[in-house]
Amino acid sequence: MNTNEVAQKWKQMCEQGKNLECITELYADNVVSKEMPGVPHGEIVSENKM
Repeated sequence: MNTNEVAQKWKQMCEQGKNLECITELYADNVVSKEMPGVPHGEIVSENKM
């Protein structure tokens, strides 16, 4: 899939309430998520899928 196809699939799945399925299907196994600097509880970093 190219970037546009992934974005469309992500949007479609989230609109259907399939948020966890979206993560399972579209996110890499080694995904890293970082919260915006300045969040109240400090920098939050999540690694790998949930």
